[in-house]
Amino acid sequence: MASHRPLDRIKPFSGSSNKSENSMQWLRTFAYEMTGTHTEADKWCIPFDLSLRDGVIHGFRQLPKKTKRTWKLLSNAFIHYFCS
Repeated sequence: MASHRPLDRIKPFSGSSNKSENSMQWLRTFAYEMTGTHTEADKWCIPFDLSLRDGVIHGFRQLPKKTKRTWKLLSNAFIHYFCS
């Protein structure tokens, strides 16, 4: 049985050329691929971090630790910043 490797299927997110709708679609794709791993949602935060590129990674590092470790808080922060 092949293992599910979501990061191979998720395009990195740079935020630069992504408009609001594209950002939301990226987040939906990320969540869909991570759902296939059958891991707890809060464990998605590490692969999420690894999927960020360019200036977006600097913004991620500025978030509070609790936000970076809690999927609900992290996804809400992403939506607030990139999809509003």
